[in-house]
Amino acid sequence: MNLPQRIVLILGFLAILGMALFPPWVYVYDYPGCCSGRIHAQRSERPGSYHLIFGQHIPQDSTGLVALFNIDTTGPKAPLIPAPDRLEFFSLRIDGGRLTVQLVGTLLLTAILYFALRSNRS
Repeated sequence: MNLPQRIVLILGFLAILGMALFPPWVYVYDYPGCCSGRIHAQRSERPGSYHLIFGQHIPQDSTGLVALFNIDTTGPKAPLIPAPDRLEFFSLRIDGGRLTVQLVGTLLLTAILYFALRSNRS
C-alpha cells in the first residue's frame, strides 16, 4: 500500500466517523387529528439538519416546528382533541435512508480512489 492509498483510507475513515457522529435527522409530526367529527392520525416528516448523536433529541421550540409543518393553529378545534401545536406531537429520529446513501457513496468513492491510486509494479 502506497502513501496516496493510505491517505484515501484515512480520509474515508474520518468521513464515515463524522457521518456516524453527526447523522442526518428528520422531524416527525404525529397528531391524532379530527376531521368531520372522527379522529384520524396525521403523520408527516420533514428533513432536519445534522446533530451530534449524543445530544438531546427532544424538540424545544413549537413555533419553528409549527412553521416547518405549516400547521393551522387558528382553525376550529374539537374540545376533546388537544391543540395541534403542542410539543408532545413532535419528535426527532435519525434519517436512515439519507445516512445509508451517504455511507454507501463514501465507501464506493473510497474504494474507487484506493484502486485507482495503486502503483503498477512489475
